[in-house]
Amino acid sequence: MENKEIRLYQSKRILWVILAVALACTGGIAWAVWFLLSRDLPWVIIGVVCAVGLFFVWMAVMAVVQLFNKEPLLVINEQGISGRYILPKGEMLHWEEIDKVFIYPFRFQKFIGIEVKDPEAILEKLPEGKRRLINWSRNMGYPTFSVSTGLFSMSPAEFVGVLDDFQKDRRD
Repeated sequence: MENKEIRLYQSKRILWVILAVALACTGGIAWAVWFLLSRDLPWVIIGVVCAVGLFFVWMAVMAVVQLFNKEPLLVINEQGISGRYILPKGEMLHWEEIDKVFIYPFRFQKFIGIEVKDPEAILEKLPEGKRRLINWSRNMGYPTFSVSTGLFSMSPAEFVGVLDDFQKDRRD
């Protein structure tokens, strides 16, 4: 394979849906706060509703930031897989470190599972919080890395096919 590289970006359609839902919920929460303030209710209830509203505002802001983010979620090339979705910036999961790639279902969605040969060595590169989450998932029987196929415009079978092609060319 001659210098082939595939860059996968987050689906803008999904981001627009997230933004629309977050803005609708923010509007509903704003109305609820206005309604609750006109009643004689405990401030705890109003505070909880405001906290939920702030969560939806945060979701809307993050969706807008991601809409304008030009950085790919994943980059697949002859060296391996990199990108902000799996490892920190500048780190790469090399093909020699990957044991197997497979599709598995989880809650009405298909995920790409990536198992690595030495998970502990790979996980040392990650921040503490992400390392704990991945270890927790691994203890429940899930693969070291999981990639939601709903984030990309590529089908799960195409995604696995691309990864298999890169691995096969690497072995040749």
